[in-house]
Amino acid sequence: MTSAGPTIYLVDDDTSYLAATARFLRAAGYTLEAFSSPTEFLETLPSIGSGCLILDLQMPGLTGFDVQDAVTKQENPLPIIFLTGQGEVKDAVRAMRHGAEDFLGKHGSEEELLRAIERALARNAQERARQPN
Repeated sequence: MTSAGPTIYLVDDDTSYLAATARFLRAAGYTLEAFSSPTEFLETLPSIGSGCLILDLQMPGLTGFDVQDAVTKQENPLPIIFLTGQGEVKDAVRAMRHGAEDFLGKHGSEEELLRAIERALARNAQERARQPN
């Protein structure tokens, strides 16, 4: 993956987890923008380009579901990968019913996260290719 490719948008209120995941994804070759709050991310929403969103589920103030609702209303919505330490089956079901690409635990394998990112990026590329110019 090159820096000219799509961007991974990472939103998590746990600053140490955010920093560690951002380092990992940059080392894996991804272009990344990290946000420590849902509000901070949503302020940039109109200007985002191609890529995918990795989103924590439970954050103070707005939840991951609130962000998912805002993102899915966009003209070219980003595929979302929920990455949570506290998710339940009912949360995963809700996320997937509303179009999430995946729902992963924060303590899952790095390979599983990378596979989910590649699926989400492929989905985003296909959806953008179908859009009229």
